[in-house]
Amino acid sequence: MHSAITIVIPTLNRLELAKRALASAMAQTVPVEIILSDNGSTDGTNAYFSSLTVPKNIRYFHRDITIPVQDHGAFLRERVMTEWVVFLSDDDELEPTFAEQCLHLIRERPNLTFTYTAAYLIYDGFQRPGKFGPRFEKSADFLMNFMRGQRNICMCATVFRIADLHAIPSQPADRFIGDMYYWVRLLSNGGEVGCVGQYLSHYHFYRPTVSNETGRMNIEQWHAESRELADIMTATILNDPTKATDEDKVRALAAQFVAMSTILQTVWNALRNVPRISLLGAMTRLAPSLCSGVESTIYFTLYGTATIILPLPILRRALLWHVRRMTRKEALKSV
Repeated sequence: MHSAITIVIPTLNRLELAKRALASAMAQTVPVEIILSDNGSTDGTNAYFSSLTVPKNIRYFHRDITIPVQDHGAFLRERVMTEWVVFLSDDDELEPTFAEQCLHLIRERPNLTFTYTAAYLIYDGFQRPGKFGPRFEKSADFLMNFMRGQRNICMCATVFRIADLHAIPSQPADRFIGDMYYWVRLLSNGGEVGCVGQYLSHYHFYRPTVSNETGRMNIEQWHAESRELADIMTATILNDPTKATDEDKVRALAAQFVAMSTILQTVWNALRNVPRISLLGAMTRLAPSLCSGVESTIYFTLYGTATIILPLPILRRALLWHVRRMTRKEALKSV
């Protein structure tokens, strides 16, 4: 059987994590191609991987100078030689049957816009089962459920057709929400999403000791990008000729999605030690937009207050308490 999926692993100064990501890619139960690309590490990553004798299905790249993540992504897309690709962050892992199960679904329905698997969302070691949809779902339905918070889609759990990614203009330097930049635009053309209803990917949402550029992203920039993405999702839903959709309700849902997403981003900023005075200023300027409904107003009040006044250790514990509580609540609902 020839490889049909490439697993792309970009890395930067996280050698031990990159080893784990690579091991999970190498453990796949079907043949895959693997690209490991070091974006200018200074922690011995290049010395380590350059010294290895690797199988023929692994290609290793090293850059002497670190380039922006957007440029690194464009560099890697150009080097994919299979029809399908998954981008695996160096701090995430795949289960051994990930590629095999995704290929089963793709062969069943080859014209899928993309395929994703259920994923565990990991918060400082606590593993929360992510939400996923049916085996096949129309783009408009997927987007509605995503904005409702009923779908968790992670880049490390999503398989794209590389030709479709090439058809989208590369992520600009002033756009930082990279995964949504691509999959939202792919779905804007309609089509169907495939889902493997098994937990085959591990997405590390938050680790105190591991840096995350998205987690530090400026709140107002995040809000602007989220609005742009929500506008694309809204247009896609409203343009679906098979759905009789209440436009006011869709726009209200989109506003709520942007508000909730931005409020949560303030928490990640605080956990990444962004100065609280800076967060307070951004939240004050965005308050009219973030209080778009009853739910977001409550979240804005609770999360905003906690983000500004709680010391970092207590904020971390509060986050984990909330995640555990929500996980138990969802588990009880499913019984």
